[in-house]
Amino acid sequence: MQGYLDAGYWDLFTMPQLITRNARQYPDAEAVVDAQGNRLTWLELKRLSEQIALGLQHLGLQRDQAVLAQMPDTADSFVLRLAFRMAGILSTFAPMTLRHTEIHHALQKLGAVAVVIPRRYRQFDYLEMVQEIRCDLPQLKHLIIAGAEGPEGTVSLHQIGQIGQTRWEEQYPSTGLEQTSLGPWEVSEVLLTSGSTGVPKLCERTEAVYGAYGRHTAETLGLTPHDVIGVFSPLSGGPGLAAWCGALRTAAKSVLLNRLEGEGML
Repeated sequence: MQGYLDAGYWDLFTMPQLITRNARQYPDAEAVVDAQGNRLTWLELKRLSEQIALGLQHLGLQRDQAVLAQMPDTADSFVLRLAFRMAGILSTFAPMTLRHTEIHHALQKLGAVAVVIPRRYRQFDYLEMVQEIRCDLPQLKHLIIAGAEGPEGTVSLHQIGQIGQTRWEEQYPSTGLEQTSLGPWEVSEVLLTSGSTGVPKLCERTEAVYGAYGRHTAETLGLTPHDVIGVFSPLSGGPGLAAWCGALRTAAKSVLLNRLEGEGML
């Protein structure tokens, strides 16, 4: 790692540090727009991420615990990726196409204490799936529903945000997240890959790797804060993830699409 740092391939920026810089330099510039019409500036993105991070801590999630999120690419997914890092939580973002066998395997290998899912998406009941596979996952304590509200036995991402907002307002400007935020050499995400075994392989990635993704994507494409990036590939991995990192690196605006269709892309 030190060799990569000395050679200039990696640096010591983390995603939360980049968000703080962008919010300071371009507070009113749009950071992300999604297919549902949600729009967040860099300052709004920073504040919402901090509030969700504080809400997750209030829920009982601790630093270095693992959470699996399986949700469409929306402004909420942008916020959640940053919130996990600020709270020091190890995260995995699973493709929406994975089902019982793959998700059970990932939750078990991660030792995940929480899962973030939509109640339903494209005629599939994600909550029912998780409820069916959690019987032998004793560590899985929290079912978080991406949206405004969830059924009994779950908590919604909106509710977590409300709790976090109260804590943020009480503590601002000292939120305490500086002490929990993941450093450049710490593993921040675990990617799921396909393979010949039939179940996903888990691949660890440090924050320094995401910094390198962002830097080299930005340099290759010549990105500036005035650019708009169409992120039409899933953020769970591949080129979509590189585009996300490049946008954060340069304060470019990201446009998210959770369904690949011509009209939405235009």
